[in-house]
Amino acid sequence: MKKLFVYGLLQEERLQRRLFNRTIEQEPHELTGFAISDKLVNGLYKTIVPDFGDSITKGTILYLEDEELEITDRFEGVSHGLYTRTHIKQDYTGGSDFDVYIHEVTWE
Repeated sequence: MKKLFVYGLLQEERLQRRLFNRTIEQEPHELTGFAISDKLVNGLYKTIVPDFGDSITKGTILYLEDEELEITDRFEGVSHGLYTRTHIKQDYTGGSDFDVYIHEVTWE
């Protein structure tokens, strides 16, 4: 089982059913050390950025099968460089590590 922190559309059950043909097991989580950026990816999509202050990003940890994680990679545009799936170590109810999608660019 793969664990993925999401903070946008992938939290919505309707989208989960459309992508995975089921509602995904999940739990709320607050990701510390990251903030939602004021700048949007391609002018449309939220991303998070490291923040060494007291920032918290509210979201959800999804519990996915391997093939479902591949579906989310396609949904998030990983192969097109839109987002990168990054591994994070941070304690939460279900463990201590998970993946998250981040758009890694230098903002101009």
